[in-house]
Amino acid sequence: MNSRNEQALKRIAIALAALTYAGAVVYGDIQFLSIMNKAFPIDGVLRALAMAGAVMTAASALTLPLALHWWFAPGLQFLWGIVFWVLDILALGLNAILAYQIAEGHVDPLLATWQTFSPATPLLAVIGWGLAFLLDPSQKARHARAEMEADQIDTYAEQMRQAAKSDEVYQEILTAAKLHAREFAQSLHGQRDNGTSKARSNGNLQNTRPFESAVETKLRGKPKGNGTSDPLA
Repeated sequence: MNSRNEQALKRIAIALAALTYAGAVVYGDIQFLSIMNKAFPIDGVLRALAMAGAVMTAASALTLPLALHWWFAPGLQFLWGIVFWVLDILALGLNAILAYQIAEGHVDPLLATWQTFSPATPLLAVIGWGLAFLLDPSQKARHARAEMEADQIDTYAEQMRQAAKSDEVYQEILTAAKLHAREFAQSLHGQRDNGTSKARSNGNLQNTRPFESAVETKLRGKPKGNGTSDPLA
Protein backbone atom coordinates (compact mmCIF):
# COMPACT_ATOMS: atom_id res chain seq x y z
CA MET A 1 0.00 0.00 0.00
CA ASN A 2 2.78 2.42 0.91
CA SER A 3 4.59 1.74 -2.34
CA ARG A 4 1.43 2.49 -4.30
CA ASN A 5 0.93 5.73 -2.41
CA GLU A 6 4.52 6.72 -3.06
CA GLN A 7 4.17 6.02 -6.78
CA ALA A 8 0.96 8.07 -6.91
CA LEU A 9 2.57 10.98 -5.07
CA LYS A 10 5.59 10.74 -7.37
CA ARG A 11 3.37 10.97 -10.44
CA ILE A 12 1.51 13.96 -8.98
CA ALA A 13 4.82 15.69 -8.17
CA ILE A 14 6.13 15.06 -11.69
CA ALA A 15 2.92 16.40 -13.23
CA LEU A 16 2.97 19.52 -11.06
CA ALA A 17 6.66 20.11 -11.80
CA ALA A 18 6.00 19.79 -15.53
CA LEU A 19 3.10 22.26 -15.32
CA THR A 20 5.18 24.70 -13.28
CA TYR A 21 8.07 24.46 -15.70
CA ALA A 22 5.78 24.92 -18.71
CA GLY A 23 4.07 27.92 -17.09
CA ALA A 24 7.40 29.63 -16.43
CA VAL A 25 8.50 29.03 -20.01
CA VAL A 26 5.25 30.42 -21.37
CA TYR A 27 5.60 33.50 -19.14
CA GLY A 28 9.11 34.18 -20.43
CA ASP A 29 8.03 33.73 -24.03
CA ILE A 30 5.04 36.05 -23.59
CA GLN A 31 7.44 38.77 -22.58
CA PHE A 32 9.48 38.14 -25.73
CA LEU A 33 6.30 38.19 -27.81
CA SER A 34 5.57 41.68 -26.46
CA ILE A 35 8.93 42.85 -27.86
CA MET A 36 8.12 41.35 -31.27
CA ASN A 37 4.68 42.94 -31.10
CA LYS A 38 6.24 46.39 -30.78
CA ALA A 39 8.80 45.64 -33.50
CA PHE A 40 6.01 44.62 -35.91
CA PRO A 41 2.97 46.75 -34.93
CA ILE A 42 1.19 46.29 -38.26
CA ASP A 43 -0.67 43.05 -38.87
CA GLY A 44 0.66 41.09 -41.81
CA VAL A 45 2.78 38.18 -42.92
CA LEU A 46 5.96 39.49 -41.33
CA ARG A 47 4.32 39.94 -37.95
CA ALA A 48 2.81 36.45 -38.08
CA LEU A 49 6.18 34.92 -38.97
CA ALA A 50 7.90 36.93 -36.24
CA MET A 51 5.42 35.70 -33.65
CA ALA A 52 5.82 32.11 -34.83
CA GLY A 53 9.61 32.43 -34.62
CA ALA A 54 9.41 33.90 -31.13
CA VAL A 55 7.56 30.80 -29.95
CA MET A 56 10.51 28.57 -31.02
CA THR A 57 12.56 29.60 -27.97
CA ALA A 58 9.80 28.41 -25.66
CA ALA A 59 9.34 25.24 -27.75
CA SER A 60 13.02 24.40 -27.29
CA ALA A 61 12.78 25.01 -23.55
CA LEU A 62 9.83 22.61 -23.35
CA THR A 63 11.42 19.95 -25.56
CA LEU A 64 14.95 19.89 -24.16
CA PRO A 65 14.11 18.20 -20.82
CA LEU A 66 12.35 15.43 -22.72
CA ALA A 67 15.28 15.06 -25.10
CA LEU A 68 17.76 14.96 -22.22
CA HIS A 69 15.74 12.26 -20.53
CA TRP A 70 14.81 10.00 -23.47
CA TRP A 71 16.92 10.90 -26.49
CA PHE A 72 20.36 12.41 -25.92
CA ALA A 73 23.08 9.80 -25.58
CA PRO A 74 25.74 10.02 -22.86
CA GLY A 75 28.77 11.99 -23.94
CA LEU A 76 29.02 15.07 -26.14
CA GLN A 77 25.36 15.03 -27.15
CA PHE A 78 24.15 15.00 -23.54
CA LEU A 79 26.64 17.69 -22.49
CA TRP A 80 25.63 19.87 -25.42
CA GLY A 81 21.97 19.33 -24.48
CA ILE A 82 22.62 20.75 -21.03
CA VAL A 83 24.53 23.74 -22.44
CA PHE A 84 21.79 24.35 -25.01
CA TRP A 85 19.10 24.16 -22.32
CA VAL A 86 20.92 26.67 -20.08
CA LEU A 87 21.46 29.09 -22.98
CA ASP A 88 17.82 28.81 -24.01
CA ILE A 89 16.54 29.52 -20.49
CA LEU A 90 19.02 32.40 -20.16
CA ALA A 91 17.73 33.91 -23.42
CA LEU A 92 14.14 33.62 -22.14
CA GLY A 93 15.11 35.36 -18.90
CA LEU A 94 16.94 38.21 -20.62
CA ASN A 95 14.00 38.72 -22.99
CA ALA A 96 11.58 38.85 -20.05
CA ILE A 97 13.70 41.48 -18.24
CA LEU A 98 14.14 43.45 -21.45
CA ALA A 99 10.42 43.42 -22.15
CA TYR A 100 9.66 44.69 -18.63
CA GLN A 101 12.19 47.54 -18.91
CA ILE A 102 10.84 48.53 -22.34
CA ALA A 103 7.35 48.66 -20.82
CA GLU A 104 8.68 50.86 -18.01
CA GLY A 105 10.35 53.16 -20.53
CA HIS A 106 13.89 52.70 -19.26
CA VAL A 107 16.37 50.14 -20.60
CA ASP A 108 19.49 49.40 -18.62
CA PRO A 109 22.73 50.04 -20.54
CA LEU A 110 23.72 46.41 -20.08
CA LEU A 111 20.45 45.21 -21.62
CA ALA A 112 20.68 47.78 -24.41
CA THR A 113 23.34 45.58 -26.02
CA TRP A 114 21.15 42.51 -25.60
CA GLN A 115 18.27 44.41 -27.17
CA THR A 116 20.26 44.48 -30.40
CA PHE A 117 20.62 40.67 -30.45
CA SER A 118 17.26 39.82 -28.91
CA PRO A 119 15.40 39.47 -32.25
CA ALA A 120 17.83 36.68 -33.21
CA THR A 121 16.94 34.59 -30.16
CA PRO A 122 14.90 32.02 -32.17
CA LEU A 123 18.02 31.25 -34.20
CA LEU A 124 19.45 29.71 -31.05
CA ALA A 125 17.11 26.79 -31.72
CA VAL A 126 18.61 26.37 -35.20
CA ILE A 127 22.15 26.11 -33.83
CA GLY A 128 21.20 24.07 -30.79
CA TRP A 129 19.10 21.42 -32.48
CA GLY A 130 21.42 21.30 -35.48
CA LEU A 131 24.38 20.39 -33.28
CA ALA A 132 22.23 17.94 -31.33
CA PHE A 133 21.45 16.04 -34.53
CA LEU A 134 25.09 16.13 -35.63
CA LEU A 135 26.24 14.72 -32.28
CA ASP A 136 23.70 11.90 -32.40
CA PRO A 137 25.38 8.44 -32.29
CA SER A 138 23.48 7.35 -35.39
CA GLN A 139 25.37 10.00 -37.36
CA LYS A 140 28.68 8.62 -36.12
CA ALA A 141 27.69 5.10 -37.16
CA ARG A 142 26.64 6.31 -40.61
CA HIS A 143 29.92 8.21 -41.04
CA ALA A 144 31.90 5.14 -39.93
CA ARG A 145 30.14 2.97 -42.52
CA ALA A 146 30.74 5.57 -45.23
CA GLU A 147 34.45 5.80 -44.34
CA MET A 148 34.78 2.01 -44.35
CA GLU A 149 33.14 1.76 -47.78
CA ALA A 150 35.42 4.49 -49.13
CA ASP A 151 38.51 2.68 -47.77
CA GLN A 152 37.36 -0.59 -49.35
CA ILE A 153 36.87 1.12 -52.71
CA ASP A 154 40.34 2.69 -52.54
CA THR A 155 41.91 -0.66 -51.60
CA TYR A 156 40.09 -2.45 -54.43
CA ALA A 157 41.16 0.20 -56.95
CA GLU A 158 44.79 -0.08 -55.82
CA GLN A 159 44.67 -3.87 -56.14
CA MET A 160 43.22 -3.50 -59.64
CA ARG A 161 46.07 -1.19 -60.63
CA GLN A 162 48.66 -3.59 -59.25
CA ALA A 163 47.03 -6.58 -60.93
CA ALA A 164 46.99 -4.78 -64.29
CA LYS A 165 50.81 -4.61 -64.14
CA SER A 166 51.30 -8.34 -63.44
CA ASP A 167 52.64 -10.84 -66.00
CA GLU A 168 49.47 -12.95 -65.86
CA VAL A 169 47.25 -10.04 -66.85
CA TYR A 170 49.77 -9.00 -69.53
CA GLN A 171 49.63 -12.48 -71.07
CA GLU A 172 45.81 -12.41 -70.98
CA ILE A 173 45.78 -9.04 -72.72
CA LEU A 174 48.34 -10.23 -75.29
CA THR A 175 46.34 -13.40 -76.02
CA ALA A 176 43.13 -11.44 -76.42
CA ALA A 177 44.88 -8.91 -78.70
CA LYS A 178 46.23 -11.71 -80.91
CA LEU A 179 42.80 -13.28 -81.10
CA HIS A 180 41.18 -9.99 -82.12
CA ALA A 181 43.94 -9.34 -84.67
CA ARG A 182 43.46 -12.82 -86.16
CA GLU A 183 39.70 -12.35 -86.38
CA PHE A 184 40.19 -8.95 -88.04
CA ALA A 185 42.64 -10.40 -90.55
CA GLN A 186 40.28 -13.27 -91.36
CA SER A 187 37.36 -10.91 -91.83
CA LEU A 188 39.49 -8.67 -94.07
CA HIS A 189 40.67 -11.68 -96.12
CA GLY A 190 37.08 -12.88 -96.43
CA GLN A 191 35.99 -9.49 -97.77
CA ARG A 192 38.82 -9.59 -100.30
CA ASP A 193 37.90 -13.12 -101.43
CA ASN A 194 34.27 -12.12 -101.80
CA GLY A 195 35.24 -9.13 -103.90
CA THR A 196 37.50 -11.25 -106.11
CA SER A 197 34.89 -13.97 -106.64
CA LYS A 198 32.27 -11.36 -107.53
CA ALA A 199 34.62 -9.75 -110.02
CA ARG A 200 35.38 -13.10 -111.57
CA SER A 201 31.74 -14.12 -111.79
CA ASN A 202 30.74 -10.81 -113.38
CA GLY A 203 33.58 -10.35 -115.89
CA ASN A 204 35.23 -13.73 -116.30
CA LEU A 205 34.30 -14.20 -119.97
CA GLN A 206 35.20 -10.67 -120.94
CA ASN A 207 38.59 -10.84 -119.21
CA THR A 208 39.61 -14.20 -120.74
CA ARG A 209 38.56 -13.55 -124.38
CA PRO A 210 41.63 -11.41 -125.30
CA PHE A 211 43.90 -14.09 -123.84
CA GLU A 212 42.19 -16.85 -125.84
CA SER A 213 42.47 -14.82 -129.09
CA ALA A 214 46.18 -14.35 -128.52
CA VAL A 215 46.65 -18.10 -127.99
CA GLU A 216 44.79 -18.92 -131.19
CA THR A 217 46.91 -16.43 -133.17
CA LYS A 218 50.11 -18.01 -131.85
CA LEU A 219 48.97 -21.50 -132.72
CA ARG A 220 47.93 -20.59 -136.29
CA GLY A 221 51.23 -18.94 -137.08
CA LYS A 222 53.30 -21.97 -135.84
CA PRO A 223 54.40 -24.63 -138.45
CA LYS A 224 53.04 -28.09 -137.75
CA GLY A 225 55.16 -31.07 -136.96
CA ASN A 226 58.08 -29.22 -135.33
CA GLY A 227 58.06 -31.15 -132.08
CA THR A 228 56.48 -30.44 -128.76
CA SER A 229 57.54 -26.89 -128.14
CA ASP A 230 55.42 -24.55 -126.02
CA PRO A 231 52.71 -23.09 -128.26
CA LEU A 232 52.95 -19.78 -126.34
CA ALA A 233 56.66 -19.34 -127.03
